[in-house]
Amino acid sequence: MIQRTTLIQSISEYLGISEFDDYCVNGIQVEGSEKVSRIITGVSASGALFEAAVEDHAQLIIVHHGLFWKSFSSPVAITGLMRARLKILLAHDITLAAYHLPLDAHSEIGNNAQILLKLGFPVHDRFDVGFLSHLPKPVKPYDLKARMDNLLPDACSIFGETDEPISVVAVVSGDASHLAEKARAAGADALITGDVSEPSVRIAEELGLCLVRTGHYNSERFGPMALTAYLADRFGLSVNFVDIPNMI
Repeated sequence: MIQRTTLIQSISEYLGISEFDDYCVNGIQVEGSEKVSRIITGVSASGALFEAAVEDHAQLIIVHHGLFWKSFSSPVAITGLMRARLKILLAHDITLAAYHLPLDAHSEIGNNAQILLKLGFPVHDRFDVGFLSHLPKPVKPYDLKARMDNLLPDACSIFGETDEPISVVAVVSGDASHLAEKARAAGADALITGDVSEPSVRIAEELGLCLVRTGHYNSERFGPMALTAYLADRFGLSVNFVDIPNMI
């Protein structure tokens, strides 16, 4: 059992949330129990995830995608779906915390660092909220796809240059195909991301860049999973990652 404020402060400092000008609330979004012994982690806030926390008797939920974003109108109306979700948290005194860009960018447990490490690639230079990896040995595009497929619940797709070997890989999870030109300019032969837009496919073809689409959710499972292991080891608490598959 640990005090909620102590735990959240430790996580926030570890992820360096003060370094980011994010478009969501990082840290506590909904305040619940003052003491925490059981934690549920997940990619995105949802009724299904909240119900899983209730079933697990968790006092804290930590997600990558929370409930509140700066793009919402102000003030936020607590009606409909938002009311239903908040009702679960408030009725069971569960705290909701979210870490968006900080959990993408972290050099150890972040989504992008974890993708590279799980591929067996080194984590090198910072690139946006992701990283560049200079591979010790070039790989073929379809071999890179096969490696990614082994990590994911769904097969990924590749676009653009699919013949030439890859020596430098850029990884930026989520919606980052708009970074194709910057990735190529930074020396990358491939960009791994979650979402791929139609214009970015043409750009990748013209630049000679291999563009790897994993799906938004699939690209951002790795940070929450790594945070789960970190918290269990660091604090000796019960921490469980709840996977709610989403091919998007």
